[in-house]
Amino acid sequence: MSYFAFFSMEFAFDKGIPNYAGGLGVLSADLMFSAADLAMDVVGVSLLYYGDRNFKPEEFMNKLEASVSIEIE
Repeated sequence: MSYFAFFSMEFAFDKGIPNYAGGLGVLSADLMFSAADLAMDVVGVSLLYYGDRNFKPEEFMNKLEASVSIEIE
């Protein structure tokens, strides 16, 4: 069984998630939606910017028990 991680700076999943500005986000989200339609084991990895203090990630996402740690210098 293979698992995939798709790293992108932005995903245009919903207008309420403030992490995309245009074409790349739309393309990234389309790729993830297609992977879901094909029942692929894939996870999208991106950054969330908290510039908008009214944004509440828990309204759009569910926290999973699995976790990944990445060390950034």
